[in-house]
Amino acid sequence: MKRTGTGVNPKTIRGDNIGVYVGASAHDTFEACRKHPDIASGYDITGSSCCMLANRISYAFDFHGPSFCIDTFCSSSMMALHQGYQAIVDGQCDGAIIAGVNLLMNPMTSLQIQRVGALAPDGKCKVFDITGKARDFHHELIFVVHSFINFARMSRERICAE
Repeated sequence: MKRTGTGVNPKTIRGDNIGVYVGASAHDTFEACRKHPDIASGYDITGSSCCMLANRISYAFDFHGPSFCIDTFCSSSMMALHQGYQAIVDGQCDGAIIAGVNLLMNPMTSLQIQRVGALAPDGKCKVFDITGKARDFHHELIFVVHSFINFARMSRERICAE
């Protein structure tokens, strides 16, 4: 796993106009919580709902930009990246936290995906493969912090690419 830091102290951007865009499509967590009513806390619904992923991040850091979760199944993360970038370009926010997450906890989900032919027959991931038979549904979590170069320079953020 590659880790790179932006050098941004979260305390320095608290309350800023930062958007949060999360691409997510799996809903297995809530299903797993429903199987054990004796441990239900009441927060299972909000804690496992896709719509709350972005909002919890915005709330925790007091961000004031747009905040929502995008579910387009296979392209959720790519759409979150597009929406986050477009929001910066359009001036809706000064920066964006863009995340993609997919956590499949129920084996039936993978079985259903396999039965409709959406998994590669050889089990290998070949994203954007010309055959179109290579969607990867492994567990993943990706965060991208994105902002304009001028905003990054003003904030004295470390610039990884121009």
